[in-house]
Amino acid sequence: MLDDVELFLRVNEEYAAKPLIPSPTKYDPESMLKLGLRRATSMSHRNDLRGKRVLEIGCGLGETARALAKDFDCQVVALEINPGMKARWAETDTCGVDFRVFDAASEDTSVLGQFDFIYSNGTLEHVVHPFAMLASLTKMIPPGGRIHLNMGLHRGSIGSHLYRDVLFPWPHLVFTESTFERFYERMGKPPRRPVWINHLTSAQYLEMFDVVGLHVTWADFHDRPMDMPFYHRFEDILNRYPISDLQRDLVYIDLVKPHDARLLNLTDVVRPPGSTLKQRRVEALQKEVERCERIANARHRELQSQAQQIEQLRRDAARPPIAEKLHDVAAELDRKIDRLQLIEERINKDLRGIRKLGRAVSWTGSALKALVQPPVSAARAAMLAADSPAAASNDRRDESGSG
Repeated sequence: MLDDVELFLRVNEEYAAKPLIPSPTKYDPESMLKLGLRRATSMSHRNDLRGKRVLEIGCGLGETARALAKDFDCQVVALEINPGMKARWAETDTCGVDFRVFDAASEDTSVLGQFDFIYSNGTLEHVVHPFAMLASLTKMIPPGGRIHLNMGLHRGSIGSHLYRDVLFPWPHLVFTESTFERFYERMGKPPRRPVWINHLTSAQYLEMFDVVGLHVTWADFHDRPMDMPFYHRFEDILNRYPISDLQRDLVYIDLVKPHDARLLNLTDVVRPPGSTLKQRRVEALQKEVERCERIANARHRELQSQAQQIEQLRRDAARPPIAEKLHDVAAELDRKIDRLQLIEERINKDLRGIRKLGRAVSWTGSALKALVQPPVSAARAAMLAADSPAAASNDRRDESGSG
């Protein structure tokens, strides 16, 4: 992990225009009431909660518990480990909710009695021993009783729980806790560290539900699109985690305690009716494989592009500037030689024409000379012939023969 507050600040500034959570949940009373009613309506729609006895683990301000009691006639017991919430509960109408300061992870839950429905929003991930707590909750519902849970995941992009100030993904996986503290000090705020959550993955939660003997009747996974530029930037740290785990922020799940007391296998679970959990898990795995293949293909294309760029850089490095200039000069000389060769060919062609013209002029001159010379008499011709070298040669042959 990195211990570099300057880099932390730079990355956070880069994400100022594109924060991981653009619109975080508002905590004003009106927004919380709407959130509580929305959660209560969703859970009741799937689990038929009207008039049931309900237990909430980690109720906070109690907005969901109030909505269940007020709008769905539920008998609600709401637990919270923070004693400071007592004063907050007294500020508004409890709507008949039995609020208690109680740690369901460490105290004896049998004193609370039995419930038709138990739910927890964003609490189980903060429990050190979630298996023990879940086994305890399972004993608090009868066969056919139901449990709803939603959990944040440690490997998710918002696992630090500090996304209101830290705007980029997976900061708790990349940077040390001391870096977080110095970051808040630089912001002029009290030092903070990432919120502690256990390291269970969604697959491990599913296995845990199977072990305690609970059926999964409904599940939804909040998967965030992968921020590949950020991943590549810190790949030497993030590549130790599966891509599918890095993408998954939250798990929402409904469970039922079967009437059969034996431990059941997850492959027996149905969601929706007619589709076994085994089929759904296969489909989910297929989707994850396809997603990973798309990411791998994109990575492969990117690596190919980078390899081409590197090869081009190598070629450029092998041909330094002086070599490039010499290459350009040589190319220019070649072009000039080609032009000189063309000129030479033209000159040779012209010389051939001139020689041809010279022969024609010579022939014409001889013809004109013959035309302008006076005629020679027979006696003059005989005398010229006698004086010619041929005649002298004949005379020498005659003399040698006679001797």
